[in-house]
Amino acid sequence: MMRMRTGCSTFGQEEQGGAVDEARWEMRPGGMLVQKREGASAPVPTIRVRVKHGAAYHEIYLSSQATFGELKKLLAERTGMHPGDQKIVFKDKERASNAFLDISGVKDRSKMVLLEDPAAQAKRCLEMRRSAKLEKASKSISQISLDVDKLASQVSALETIVGKGGKVAENDVLNLIEQLMNQLLKLDGIIADGDVKLQRRMQVRRVQKYVEALDVIKIKNSMPAQQVQQQQQQQQSKQKQSAPVPAPVVLTTNWEVFDPVFSPSTSAANSSATAPSTNSSSAPTPSTLFPNRDNRVCKQASKVTMVEASTMAGAAVSAAELLSKAQQLVPVALERARAAAGFAGRWKLITSKLELIPSCLSDLSGHPLFSKNTLSREQLQSVTKTLSDAISLAELCRAAPTAAAAVGKLQMQSDLDSLLCKLDLNLHDCALLVKTGVLGEATPPVSPAKRSAELEPSRRNIRELLARLQIGHSEAKHRAVDGLLAAIRDDEKSVLAALGRSSVSALVQLLSSSSPKIKEKAVTILCLIIESGSFDGLLVGEGVLPPLIRLVESGTPASREKAVVSLQRLSITPDTARSVMGHGGVRPLLDLCLTGDSITQSAAAGALKNLSAVPEIRQTLADEGIIRVMINLLDSGIVLGSKEYAAECLMNLTSSNDKLRRSVVSGGALPSLLAYLDGPLPQESGVSALRNIISSVKPETLVSLSVLPRLLHAMKDGSPGAQQAAATAINKISSSSAETKKLVCEINCIPLLVRMLEAKSNGVRESAAQTLAGLVPCKCCARVLKKDEKGVPNLVQMLDPSPANNAKKFSILCLLGISSSRKCKKMMISYGAIGYLKKLSEMEVHGAKKLLERLELLDLLLSFRQSDFCRRKMSTLDATRAELALLVLYLNKAEARDKICRAIQYGSKFLSNGEPGTAQNVDKSTSLARKVFRLFKFVNDLHALISPPSQGTPLPLILLGKSKNALVSTFLFLDQVVWLNRTGIYKNKERAELIGRISLFCWMGSSACTTVLELSELVRLSKSMKKLEKELKLSDKYKDEVYRSKIKQSNERLLALVKASMDLVVAIGLLQLAPKKITPRVTGGFGFISSLISCYQLLPAATKSKLT
Repeated sequence: MMRMRTGCSTFGQEEQGGAVDEARWEMRPGGMLVQKREGASAPVPTIRVRVKHGAAYHEIYLSSQATFGELKKLLAERTGMHPGDQKIVFKDKERASNAFLDISGVKDRSKMVLLEDPAAQAKRCLEMRRSAKLEKASKSISQISLDVDKLASQVSALETIVGKGGKVAENDVLNLIEQLMNQLLKLDGIIADGDVKLQRRMQVRRVQKYVEALDVIKIKNSMPAQQVQQQQQQQQSKQKQSAPVPAPVVLTTNWEVFDPVFSPSTSAANSSATAPSTNSSSAPTPSTLFPNRDNRVCKQASKVTMVEASTMAGAAVSAAELLSKAQQLVPVALERARAAAGFAGRWKLITSKLELIPSCLSDLSGHPLFSKNTLSREQLQSVTKTLSDAISLAELCRAAPTAAAAVGKLQMQSDLDSLLCKLDLNLHDCALLVKTGVLGEATPPVSPAKRSAELEPSRRNIRELLARLQIGHSEAKHRAVDGLLAAIRDDEKSVLAALGRSSVSALVQLLSSSSPKIKEKAVTILCLIIESGSFDGLLVGEGVLPPLIRLVESGTPASREKAVVSLQRLSITPDTARSVMGHGGVRPLLDLCLTGDSITQSAAAGALKNLSAVPEIRQTLADEGIIRVMINLLDSGIVLGSKEYAAECLMNLTSSNDKLRRSVVSGGALPSLLAYLDGPLPQESGVSALRNIISSVKPETLVSLSVLPRLLHAMKDGSPGAQQAAATAINKISSSSAETKKLVCEINCIPLLVRMLEAKSNGVRESAAQTLAGLVPCKCCARVLKKDEKGVPNLVQMLDPSPANNAKKFSILCLLGISSSRKCKKMMISYGAIGYLKKLSEMEVHGAKKLLERLELLDLLLSFRQSDFCRRKMSTLDATRAELALLVLYLNKAEARDKICRAIQYGSKFLSNGEPGTAQNVDKSTSLARKVFRLFKFVNDLHALISPPSQGTPLPLILLGKSKNALVSTFLFLDQVVWLNRTGIYKNKERAELIGRISLFCWMGSSACTTVLELSELVRLSKSMKKLEKELKLSDKYKDEVYRSKIKQSNERLLALVKASMDLVVAIGLLQLAPKKITPRVTGGFGFISSLISCYQLLPAATKSKLT
């Protein structure tokens, strides 16, 4: 059952021992009704709940007496998911938005699960599309209506000229007809439904009426002037002949009964039992108007009056009898209307509407259950009454001129217009009654179950109330609003389930009623509907924003409160926020922030916060003066919620616009924000706003205002979001100069940042690591970080190569900054930093390779210093592997020069093509130089041969890799013998040539092994990438760090495959196994390209990215 705020009035009374206790109630900003706190009562505690959404966790701080709907709003800001699309599961049960946390058993540190509701999301999207289509159709019809209004004035001018006997140009008439027909074509092209379809139909009939009038003008315009004058004279003579001569008649009591028939819309003439007709001050009596009528007319009038009396009886007459009487009155009303004299245009419209009544009655009676429904009987009573009024007015217009003179021309015009309105209302209500399907709600429940029997009457009642909002006069709608308000308090779910577009539109229209009471009740119902979050798009499409803004401006206190709460809820979506701005809703909301009570002020601030979240309207908000208002609200807000909304608004305004940041600073927001952060629990919004404007304030000002201690307080006691914003703010301040870094170190900020590295939130860890990376260049900060016992371990944990870890690059910078300390490097090695850095080096993270080299070198030196101990503890193979690794580091220094010489060698071979000359001499000398560079180079592959393979590598690939290493090592070792022969140290030339060919065969075999190995690795990578693509599904795979790393590895493997294939061709050319096909020039060309690829492979990662 819904709770309703009663302001300061007594909500309930309980009698205990004769005493009556009265409780005072107030509405919280989120729409929750709570008991008003007294001065001595304890404040409502703030709790922290942990919500799981997918793989992420969100910690939300809010009041323990809040609702799940408020929790959804807070989650919407974190997750970007619309509150209507959210489902919160607590204790394995889905919780409704209007359920309270404390009543549901939610306590501090409770855990919940957030799920997405695809059905609600799809329904909301479809509703928004449909609303957009209907709005577009409505705008088109409105534009056509304006065009028809312009044409109507021209038609009236032509009618006036022709009526006075004048002539008009035929082309003018034809042009008007053509323009009206064009408007008809436009109307036919509009596809609409519901009320928009009814508007289109009315415009079509209106255009058709003007076309018919132009046809009449065309006919009269073509007749000779004399004939027109003769017709006018004949009509005047007929009117004079048919006019009865008034005679004095004595009134009887029977005629007094029939007074309403002849003057239903005018005030009845007060007459006594006998009144002479010579009295000029009284209205003419029926005897005066119809002295020559026979008894048939009197009987007809008596019949009409009897029908009217029976309709007033209500439920005493059945629906079938009312239908029969209405059908009897229709031909009589049509006959009288067609025969009526004077006001021809109005009577023609009345006749056209009377002709539509039989079809409406047929539609109404076509339903098999219409006689069992109260609404159908009431509608038939209204139709019968309207037909009686039409007959009465038609009789008056057929009477002598004395009748019109007695009633008055203006009064008669007013009565005819009133009759037209009644007919329009009856036609509209009949169509709506059939369309809404209310007649079917009278069917008794088929299921004998008790639950169904209890629910059906309630549902029938609600459907009937919703239908009454759309039909009948204003008083009936007022009663329907009262009933609907009571129903929504008793059973909100059933009311929301029965709501449709037409009923929502009717509620929105009630906001423009002239009665303040109706406005209050209508906006109360709409506020409850909006709180459900299911009809936002529909309400905006039906135009709820302009009347809500008007109520905020000039409504009663109660209606203003509900209106501003509704605007706060609706403005969450960016499109609605833009509409609120477009309809001029900013100024009333700003005024409420300054002059409203606690509820309206908080809701207005919340609505402005929602508006400020839309980037393109922030400058307009600033021009309206929102900055000054928000600063005042921070200083003197009535409740804490208003201050929080003000801080969030300033945070949004300063998030991306330097001009607005300067405006906020110049407006004096900095002292207000600092005062707001002095509370026991600093809020994320205040810290974020302070972070945004720091760059626009001088460092001296920040130091003088004690900003750093406030940020330290936020890092200690704030929420995770506040901690993240505070760390980012400290990073911005410290980046200005070395002095500010020292100040940060002096306030003991480093230990807090180190503890933040243990947080569960990725954002908090990243901001802490980034701030530490900015502080490490300062010797004081680096010294404190080295001394902290958790500094190095936490930073090493941040080296995790997972794609979700964005703090690894900052952690590397921090570790590089303290890597000058031998103790710190030992700790890094002991906590497994080398394993992480190897993976990060493969991913080419900046600084990872440099730090890895430092740690590996220290690791090897430590191994050599403890060689005796290592030899006792380790096997001979492990010791050899460790010693060879150190030698590899030194030998790799000449790798780049060797590759450059290789390119020169094969380039010369390509130019010489094996013929003697300078190029051949360069080839031979460079080849000899390369052999010098490759001294002891066989150790590299020997070390790889005895090293353990990577985990997860298949056995065939391991064997291929080891075979390649053995062949390359043999080739390089035998190549040393060739070098000894060329230098003259080894003099056996024939054996040296044989060894040279054997070494080349080893190189050819290693190239073949490399080709097969790279092909196999490419196949493995392709399979893993396809598997990863299936896991990523519809998301952008190129944004995934693991996928990008695999693409990079695939490209490197492909390049290695090309190089190995070329080396195979070069080896065949050097061995002269196919001298006709692979000439020295071909060998030199392939060798030159292969050398360039080798040079490219040796480039640093940053240089490679620039080249690609």
